[in-house]
Amino acid sequence: MNESQWDKLLHIKTIGRDDSHSDQYRYPYEPTPYSVLERVANSSYIRKDNILIDYGCGKGRVSFYFFNPFSAEILKKVMARIRESYDGREKLLLFYYPSDEYIAWLMTVDDLMFVDEIDCGDLFDGNNSRERIMIFGESIGTVLIDSFFMPSGSQ
Repeated sequence: MNESQWDKLLHIKTIGRDDSHSDQYRYPYEPTPYSVLERVANSSYIRKDNILIDYGCGKGRVSFYFFNPFSAEILKKVMARIRESYDGREKLLLFYYPSDEYIAWLMTVDDLMFVDEIDCGDLFDGNNSRERIMIFGESIGTVLIDSFFMPSGSQ
């Protein structure tokens, strides 16, 4: 199915970029391609019994992840709040189309560990190294603590 067919099936209107609420800290809305969402859905990282955290769902295409909503500066503050609200459940952070700035910072966080990468490069023309989903987990003792996070590439 193409993007408009998916939107029609789901009774939503999420196609197209929207710069109307963006500034230097909040990035434009740009929907994750459905082919990437299918790749995530078919991975072993999301199961029926998971609880998915909504942290700004944009226009509603997906209501369980960040969609490149803001700068790395704000990401640091958001991550601090997520860590403060740790409730003992295992959670994962998934970053789609991560910027170098996001990855560089995530790799320096002491309690955060890289878990896996899902390559999405074959879904698109060209050879863009950002077409991937980086998965991180925050280790506290033997428990992983994370959130489901997938920024898109509008930078």
